[in-house]
Amino acid sequence: MTSRANLSRNTTKAKANPTRQKKACTNCGWRNHNSDKCKYKGYDCRNCGKRGHLTTVCKLKSVNHVSKLNNLNGNLNTNEIDQSFSVINVASTTTICDAYTLPVIIDGCYMNVVCDTGAPCTLISKATYEKAIMKRTLRKCKCRL
Repeated sequence: MTSRANLSRNTTKAKANPTRQKKACTNCGWRNHNSDKCKYKGYDCRNCGKRGHLTTVCKLKSVNHVSKLNNLNGNLNTNEIDQSFSVINVASTTTICDAYTLPVIIDGCYMNVVCDTGAPCTLISKATYEKAIMKRTLRKCKCRL
């Protein structure tokens, strides 16, 4: 009789907190459903290209391919760059110090720009483009951000 009481007590404890023992879904990483019932099981991963999981749970490291950066003249050929990046989550940011800015002149227009030496490319706002270099013709490139 004692073993029956212990069995009943253990079963009750297991039922009281079922989410603690539930494994993460291999398709999306959530713990509120099984992998076979996941709505993302038919999705293609943007990291590895395989079907059946999202980038957030991909087992491959994030892809960062750069091919043929320099053409024959030694200049950067933006048409030959193929890059893929993954952003998992940015909850909040805090500025520890002021951004490092440099004075530059673009087509005769003086402006201060933020210098990021670790960035693979430089981005400008639409307002800056319209102010400084709108008369230039833009070319398409294969870079994906």
